[in-house]
Amino acid sequence: VASIKTDDTNAETSLANLGQATTDQVASIKTDDTNAETSLANLGQATTDQVASIKTDAASGDSDYVPTSEEEGEGCSRGSSATPEPSMSASHERDTSQGGTLEASHSEKDTQKSPVCTLENSQSPYKGSIPKQMSLASMPKRLSFSSKRLMKTLASIGKKQTQVDDNSQQHQQTVELSKRVASMEWDPSCLLEALYADHHRVPVVQQALTGETARHFGYMEKLPVNQLKPTMTKKWKRRYFRIMEGNIYYYEHRTDEKALNFFRLEHCKLQSEPKKLQAKVTASDGSFLVMRVTDENDLAVLCRTIELESTHPTICAPLAPQATLDNTIVIIDIGASSVRAGFAGKNVLPQLFFPAACCISNATSEVFACGHEALLPDNRASSDLIYPRRATLRMDKREANLPAIAYIVRYVLTQLNAEPGKTHLLMTLPLTTTDKDKHGLAEMLFETVGILALCFQDQALLSLYSYNMTSGIVVDIGDRIDIVPIQDGFVVESGVFRIPFGGNAITEHLSKLITTKGVRYFSETEAYITRLIKERMCYVSQNYTEDVERCEVNMAAYTRALDVDRFHLPDHRKVIALDSALFKAPEGLLNPNMWGKDVRGLHQLVWDSVQACSIDQRKEMLRSVYLSGGTSRLPGLKERLEGELRLLAPSSTPVQVHVSEHSNHAAFMGGCVLATLNSFSNSNVLVTREEWNNMGAEAFKKSR
Repeated sequence: VASIKTDDTNAETSLANLGQATTDQVASIKTDDTNAETSLANLGQATTDQVASIKTDAASGDSDYVPTSEEEGEGCSRGSSATPEPSMSASHERDTSQGGTLEASHSEKDTQKSPVCTLENSQSPYKGSIPKQMSLASMPKRLSFSSKRLMKTLASIGKKQTQVDDNSQQHQQTVELSKRVASMEWDPSCLLEALYADHHRVPVVQQALTGETARHFGYMEKLPVNQLKPTMTKKWKRRYFRIMEGNIYYYEHRTDEKALNFFRLEHCKLQSEPKKLQAKVTASDGSFLVMRVTDENDLAVLCRTIELESTHPTICAPLAPQATLDNTIVIIDIGASSVRAGFAGKNVLPQLFFPAACCISNATSEVFACGHEALLPDNRASSDLIYPRRATLRMDKREANLPAIAYIVRYVLTQLNAEPGKTHLLMTLPLTTTDKDKHGLAEMLFETVGILALCFQDQALLSLYSYNMTSGIVVDIGDRIDIVPIQDGFVVESGVFRIPFGGNAITEHLSKLITTKGVRYFSETEAYITRLIKERMCYVSQNYTEDVERCEVNMAAYTRALDVDRFHLPDHRKVIALDSALFKAPEGLLNPNMWGKDVRGLHQLVWDSVQACSIDQRKEMLRSVYLSGGTSRLPGLKERLEGELRLLAPSSTPVQVHVSEHSNHAAFMGGCVLATLNSFSNSNVLVTREEWNNMGAEAFKKSR
């Protein structure tokens, strides 16, 4: 009946005779099925009989509807009685007062059996404006299609009402089970175990097979570069080969430390001749190298090694479960989101890896928990959660929270069972750390924690040491992005670029994109859920525009699912399935406009950093771009960055981006490299407690 006023003017005019109250009822039924159910319940069973009668008249003006005795007795139970109505003529009758033509073709049988309902004593809110008697048989025969459709809807309302009443208790139980857990009450322990389960007190060391760290090594014969066949003066020469770091190095003898030369394998083409036991490697610039082995098995191994090294260069050697640790040297790398710590050793991974979160009590304003304990619901409820090294836009929070850092240091020493009075501490610091923060932290570590000796080192420089290099472009992508050019261990200040967003911006943008799939995680603790999605599912597209178009056509091909049942998420979600958001979120690294940032892309900043170096070093710098930080492990980032840099560089200039298997721990592993040097114990590197007591902050000037 609700759509009569818009679709059928004649029917609307006729219905207006029923009174303003009936029109209000029609409007109420139109807006919402729920409101319609309530209105029908108030009108009582009599209204249900009206609906049935109207539907019958709409379907056929000459029906054989006969109300049952039950309908006659109960249809107008609220003070109404069934009385016969005078029959309507089968001919057309003109209603001059309304100015319209109505058709009626009701038989005498229909008019006599039609009940008349008096709503005077009903519980309807429309008392007083409804006529005392409404003849259902007085409805016109000709109703619009919208009227019939509405009648079907109204007839089904009664069934819905019965189902809702019968299942109300079961429905309430279902709502109670699916109720979202409040963020403050959610325990993220299971999720944190998955994020930080890489290294739990298990020291790991890189293994050196027979003293070699190369992917392939041994004696072979070679011709001079760009020499296809031997001549009288240029014959085959036996050399010792090492294939590693994306290059073929050859030495005159196995014990030689310096290679005679090397041949780059990046984007090379490989041709083998089994009959001659030869392999020809052609570089991207057209130069080639011909090698010869002794049997077919060696040739197959050589070809397979070259193929692997050309696509996935070896940076770190395989890992073994044993390590030799120096229990007197502790390395602590406090990042914006995570802390890595452990004893020094040759190429070891951190023995402690936990969130860089600290709880500051609301009552005492003191730090009382860090790491996993700081994120427990009870601790979060009574404190403020802070991250000592996380960047902030507040001017009064630019300085690091020194008490929180000192608490983390004490926690690490306790977990490692290290005595502060016998510990040499190597701590990593961001490149932009001020002297005020450095001296304040040293004062707290010496006087409050009571360590024996202290050394501060830049994170970018240590990351480069983890690759066993002293020159290169370090691209540290953590919560922030630091691009630092280093030549022979010295930072090129004019080429340093620092962006106050990075991995954290990916997480924030991803949390916005996944809301379209009904996945909503916005609180600081729930951000760890989005971080899990980022680390397990996100990737960098190699052709963003093309992938967006393909995803719109075939979304199933880009959909990935993650099982999260064991994490007991606040919304009780068991599986998270996403598609285009997985490559749209990281795209802001190279196109910051997608994040609303007015800065240059990552590849453009790396190119500017290379141009800041001396002109004779730029070519080598383009081949020595090293990634570090937690976000550096995103699949496809290395390949995309290489491709973008090739578009900026001259076609003849080789470009190579390196990323190790453990680049997220690069700063800690670089600290291990520095700590294992014989010169580390030299007083020029370490500042002892005695020197601090005598010289104060001036003691750190000697190590510069």
